[in-house]
Amino acid sequence: MVLSMKNVLSKIKKLFVSLFTTIKSALFVKDIKCIACSSELDKPNKYCMCEDCFAKLPYNNGHICYKCGTNIVGSGSYCLNCKDSQKDYEFARAPFIYGGVIQTLIYKLKYSRGKYLANYLSLFLVDEFIKTDWQIDAVVPVPLYIKREKKRGFNQATLLSSQFESVLNIPVISNNLVRLKNTPTQTKLTKIERKNNLDKAFKVLDKKEFKGKNVLLIDDVFTTGATTDECSKVLKSVGVKNIYVLTLAHVKLDIPMY
Repeated sequence: MVLSMKNVLSKIKKLFVSLFTTIKSALFVKDIKCIACSSELDKPNKYCMCEDCFAKLPYNNGHICYKCGTNIVGSGSYCLNCKDSQKDYEFARAPFIYGGVIQTLIYKLKYSRGKYLANYLSLFLVDEFIKTDWQIDAVVPVPLYIKREKKRGFNQATLLSSQFESVLNIPVISNNLVRLKNTPTQTKLTKIERKNNLDKAFKVLDKKEFKGKNVLLIDDVFTTGATTDECSKVLKSVGVKNIYVLTLAHVKLDIPMY
């Protein structure tokens, strides 16, 4: 059956309209929503966050401990925890205080199908790293216990490390430092209980891969610092030269942990 010229022209017109719509959609993306409040953005930005939410970010830009980066009161350079104990890492920093917008986003990332958020949140870590003069050879995410990672479907620290490789071309080593124990939360434990809780909780599988390197430890939240301390101790024991720590947020403790 031969199509009439009118039908042919109609089909061609529909084809061009469809093609134009596809190109227009690709070039002029709509419905880009803020990762924090889901309001539509006026224009795209690298953090995918609206101006209101961006202004509410709880930056950790007050007076902080020179060593661990926790927010402290007074004119001293160190918190009581760092003043009274030796740390195996050089410095720890976090761009935010744990609360508000950042606390909500971290919760969504870990527990509310918010895996996609890691690409944006990782950029805040990259920005914070660029402010430092740290020289590193590799990024190492703090590991989850294998059963917990399988249940969640991912390790949030590994996801938060992703932009270091893509933006700064720094390799991420995510399978050499492993967690051997499914340790409970550290928050409500005493100093001795925290130490016992994490004793022999981590292990390096291939010592040669880390020997002589400067590494950057990545995690989502710095609470008591016990996890960071234990990871650093294990990494130093296998020949890591210098260890730096970067977390997305630092818990502001009302009572110094010492």
